[in-house]
Amino acid sequence: MVITEHGKAAGVLMDVASYEALARRAKILDALSAGEREVAEGKVHSWEDVKAELATWQR
Repeated sequence: MVITEHGKAAGVLMDVASYEALARRAKILDALSAGEREVAEGKVHSWEDVKAELATWQR
């Protein structure tokens, strides 16, 4: 439900489940954006480095 003031949207009223779903989506989009930024900045690891790191976890 959109709440208006002088004929213009001023606020939104929504149920808790919808708000929580919206907040989850925003959190996921923020994480994706951060990941894209890191890739653009060259903050990446080679597959070989990742495999080597994962191999140490299997002990």
